Amino acid sequence: MSDLESAKRKRRGFSREFKLTALARMNETRNIVGLAQELGLERKLLYCWRDKLQAGGPENLRGAGRPRGSCSADRDQLVDRPALETATEQQR
Repeated sequence: MSDLESAKRKRRGFSREFKLTALARMNETRNIVGLAQELGLERKLLYCWRDKLQAGGPENLRGAGRPRGSCSADRDQLVDRPALETATEQQR
């Protein structure tokens, strides 16, 4: 894999402010493809952000990075251990 390909595949994070600014610009333009190219995004991502904004407002647009409570340690605390062990034993 070339450096160019790996750079294209690298996952980028975008802040909520960036997403809102991009969506405001999307509403002002007719050339969505050009806007996406200018911002270095796929056009589909802009539409995804737009749908999330319409569905739940600005709070529905996550900021950059992993959402809180998504690490495995946090998930382990949310799981009811006795219920999980009982379910596992019943499957055996």
